[in-house]
Amino acid sequence: MKHALESRIQRQGSGQQKEQDQERLSYAYLFGVVCPATGDTEALIAPIMNMDVMEKHLALIAQKVPKGRHAVIV
Repeated sequence: MKHALESRIQRQGSGQQKEQDQERLSYAYLFGVVCPATGDTEALIAPIMNMDVMEKHLALIAQKVPKGRHAVIV
């Protein structure tokens, strides 16, 4: 990652090159939770971050929470 940043800074004058550098980069968003009492975890890695992804993560959490219990997400 450091090398990609350095090469973008070195070619800062070229707008077209900046666009090409951006196309090479990809991102991943990590959503994760852990239960301090039991150590149970749930995580989701997604290429985008939006409400649909968050709802999917909340649904995965809901499946892990035992019936009659509550989960607090901060």
